[in-house]
Amino acid sequence: MNKGLFILAGVMLVGCGPRTFEFKDLTDTQPLEKIQNFESIRTQILVPHCQGCHAWVNQLSSVQANCSEVNFQVSMGWMPKRGSLQLEEKKTLLDWTANGCQDSGR
Repeated sequence: MNKGLFILAGVMLVGCGPRTFEFKDLTDTQPLEKIQNFESIRTQILVPHCQGCHAWVNQLSSVQANCSEVNFQVSMGWMPKRGSLQLEEKKTLLDWTANGCQDSGR
């Protein structure tokens, strides 16, 4: 039994593999829009890039509850899994989450 757990742990560690990080300079990019309301962020970024795995992105309260984690995961390049965000989208999402995922309502 211990041998089986050891093998399982080894497979899990190898399966995860090392993560490589590529930090990109986002200072020269402009956000998609200056109006950072939830509906715009949701329709332009969260639904096309995140909703497939995270259905909770449709609810502002759920996004706000996970705001700092979203910021961390995106800034580290771990999300979205397919790395499908354009630089402008990433900058917009990081700016919005850095400001607490607030809904300006505009």
